[in-house]
Amino acid sequence: MNREKAIELLKHALTEIPTLRKLRHDNQEFELWRDRVRTVIKTALDSEDDKRFVSYRPIHLRGHSDDVYQEDYLKDLENYETALKSIIQKYELLGTDAKSAATSEQVAIADLPLYLFETIQFHHKVVEASRSCYVAGNYREAILNAFISFIDYTKEISGLDLDGDDLMNKVFSFDYDKNQGKITRDPVVHITELKTQTDRDEQQGFRGGSLHQKPQST
Repeated sequence: MNREKAIELLKHALTEIPTLRKLRHDNQEFELWRDRVRTVIKTALDSEDDKRFVSYRPIHLRGHSDDVYQEDYLKDLENYETALKSIIQKYELLGTDAKSAATSEQVAIADLPLYLFETIQFHHKVVEASRSCYVAGNYREAILNAFISFIDYTKEISGLDLDGDDLMNKVFSFDYDKNQGKITRDPVVHITELKTQTDRDEQQGFRGGSLHQKPQST
């Protein structure tokens, strides 16, 4: 598949998003659409384009309503749409004969902060909280706003009125019995499936500010 054909397919994929928005978050069509688009990107375009389109890792919650899942589903669709438009625009500007993804030398200096920000697929809560500050060059404030939004969202999805280490320990920590080889206490929020040591290490890493304490699940 050449790049010109790939861009045509990506443009068609964009036209399917309005239909996907009308579906429930647990529909099967979305995953088929996402996998099909990623196959096109990985087959014909650059690795940077695939990274831009990489899906968010789903956050598994306990006891939350369909409305919460539906909201996140629609936000994810919005982010996929933004990524697709960005990829298509890049090749429309550079041409499909471009040998590699646009680099900082190919992007206008004035547009570089926005290009870098949108290349990374942040959670929509982080984008809402920090995008304007980042684009304006207020990086310290952007980072602070991102951390605050992470803490607030953690409180929101967990339903816990805690803060700092207490919040992170309660929400993301878990107990793992090495002898039995199984999880004996689930976290409130699953970032990973906790099936492998890598999964467990990544989950543990989300405790953030509590890393100075002795881990509870090693």
